[in-house]
Amino acid sequence: MTSSFDFDKFDSLPDRIGCPGCADNAVITIEISNSAYSKSISFEPEDEIPEITPLRQTINDIIKKINLDHQ
Repeated sequence: MTSSFDFDKFDSLPDRIGCPGCADNAVITIEISNSAYSKSISFEPEDEIPEITPLRQTINDIIKKINLDHQ
């Protein structure tokens, strides 16, 4: 997964995209950090963010698997 993820593009994104949480909407926050780097972004589930499309697909796949395992 990390081979298809561009950390520079992620780093270039603002911390908040749109108005996450406004009008009681859901908020997604993605944080990537290690000892030398930390960056998080927040956005609403319906927001299209081309810079993180592969990462969002991976996250969606994980969520689907968790939901299926707990049915």
